Amino acid sequence: MRYLWRDHAAVREVLLQRAVAQPIADIVGSRTLRFWFDLTFVHFGGPDGKAGIGTPWHHDVPTFSFRGDLMPSLWLALTPTDSTLSQLMFIDGSHRTNEGYYRSPELPKPPDGSQDGFVDLPDFDALIAKGEAKVLTWDCQPGDAILLHPCTIHGARGNDGQGTHPRRIAMTTRWLGDDVRFLPHSYERALKQPAVAQSRLRLGQRPHGDWFPLIYDRNG
Repeated sequence: MRYLWRDHAAVREVLLQRAVAQPIADIVGSRTLRFWFDLTFVHFGGPDGKAGIGTPWHHDVPTFSFRGDLMPSLWLALTPTDSTLSQLMFIDGSHRTNEGYYRSPELPKPPDGSQDGFVDLPDFDALIAKGEAKVLTWDCQPGDAILLHPCTIHGARGNDGQGTHPRRIAMTTRWLGDDVRFLPHSYERALKQPAVAQSRLRLGQRPHGDWFPLIYDRNG
């Protein structure tokens, strides 16, 4: 579920406030912070008590229409998460990779074999097994939050569907700081995304307008 803030006043009242934005801006070192959108994930268990489908390793920037380091995502647990309940996992230090943007599972390779600027994702499970990559993860209770860099490789375990919380629910909010500019990998694909099409952004512009509300400004 995306862009709940556009349709639900209660979501706006919770998310679009200085008390939420200021600590995020302070952590990433941005003078200003604009809200982009919310994204809610629900992980179900599989049938007959089997684990459900998790989220494969990825980082978020290949699907973003913006570039910049100050694009934090705040992941908020709405139900408990642990090793059996779709726990979020991170590859330690992966935000500092120099390999470029890894191909997202949502972006298949060009059928004609041409180069599109993305590189294939390494086999992180194999690297983990060999001790060449370290996984960071935390058990979370409702209200616990994790802030991540847009280039951080992350994924989620499957939900085993057991216990008192058969669904794992979490909300991610996207935020845009000082250095963020509209520089999509594909202009055609960017125009299909909400907010971008409505705001009529030009290449290289900072995000602005009603779809990217300014929530925090250190100078008032």
